[in-house]
Amino acid sequence: MNTETETVRDFDSHIFSIKVKPKSRKRVSRHRIMQQIACPALSLAKCSYSCRDAYFIFEYDTHPHLSGENRPEYALWDTMSVYVAQLNHMSEEQWVAEGKAFVDAIEATGRSEAEQEQAQ
Repeated sequence: MNTETETVRDFDSHIFSIKVKPKSRKRVSRHRIMQQIACPALSLAKCSYSCRDAYFIFEYDTHPHLSGENRPEYALWDTMSVYVAQLNHMSEEQWVAEGKAFVDAIEATGRSEAEQEQAQ
């Protein structure tokens, strides 16, 4: 019996049946991405301008409620752009990996600067 081309015929559908459930695809959301990254200083925002395609920005800010001269010297702030127009253009895992890499890089930079200041 050639299983590649053989067709099953004359079967009792009550005995032999196949139920296929479509694989539910979870919607990519900022909330779930930020929950998985679990960094209180990080935010993810969509930027859109009339003259260019939309994109997203990860913003790392240790003191978001302070600005200008009120910010302490040790405050960390930086942004990273991700040039995709929609969240679902990347998988949730890719977003989390991008965000975690950004946080790790910022925090490593902040630690090295603090160590340099302590050495002086």
